[in-house]
Amino acid sequence: MKTTIVDAKGKIEEKNLNRKDFVDLLNLNVRDLRPVFSVLQVSTILPRSRAVIINLGFIKAVLTADKSFFLHQHQSETLENFLKSFEERISSREKIDDFFLFALEQILEAKARQMNKKVATLDESLRKVLHDIQRNFSGNNLEKMLYLKKRVSKLETRLKEIHSAAKEVLEDEQNFFELVSVSAGENNARLEIESILENFIEQIEDNIGHIFRAKEDLDDTDQYINLKLSSQRTTVVQIDLVATLFALIFSFLAVIVGLYGVNLKNGYENSSWAFYILSLILIIIFIISSVLFVTFLKRKKII
Repeated sequence: MKTTIVDAKGKIEEKNLNRKDFVDLLNLNVRDLRPVFSVLQVSTILPRSRAVIINLGFIKAVLTADKSFFLHQHQSETLENFLKSFEERISSREKIDDFFLFALEQILEAKARQMNKKVATLDESLRKVLHDIQRNFSGNNLEKMLYLKKRVSKLETRLKEIHSAAKEVLEDEQNFFELVSVSAGENNARLEIESILENFIEQIEDNIGHIFRAKEDLDDTDQYINLKLSSQRTTVVQIDLVATLFALIFSFLAVIVGLYGVNLKNGYENSSWAFYILSLILIIIFIISSVLFVTFLKRKKII
């Protein structure tokens, strides 16, 4: 695998290294290298006596006291930008007292910045979609919201993985001791590493808090959507009920008209005034029946 090697003096070289090469160079166990060689491996910070194996997504690295090995699992512009910044920071310093601490801090800061940017972008997109849904309750906006819910869920899972990896190293005494042992051995290495990890964890926890609030906003919007749909269903049912009632009234009137429309002699077939009287009676019956039905439905709070 293509690997960029950077040492404390800023010397940079690229090599193709496989697992066996790392085993021979750093005396590591093959299984320890899974986080940086496996595509599906979760976020990992794995301290060993002579090196630390780190998998933080776009950064897959093996750190030693005087060298940093960055593995290019696939072409990544984000990794290239990080390496460029990393090299520039080394060049800008006359001397780096503890290269391991410097490299570890740079990696964690780069990951924190990436997650901050992702959360900020997601938060901006979410607020825009929620605002659009309240203004225009359309299928297109609902699809956007569903897509954002998936993004929120994935980002939350990723943040919790990273948080767990860093927290485990900080709280496990054995792992923390091995992490400290990789450094140049300065007296304050333990405090500096603890400070670096705590600062990183604090930023990740802050992002998790943003995700939690985003999920609350999504839940509130879900309730709004359900209420909106329920209101629309209620309106449809009310319209259907009123239409059914008017159809019932017209059916009753049709019975009366049908009685006069049969071919039976009653003496009023040629009477114009009988037609007008009957029409007036039907209109009165229709109005009274409609008023009574509507009044009844309002009293029962159906409409």
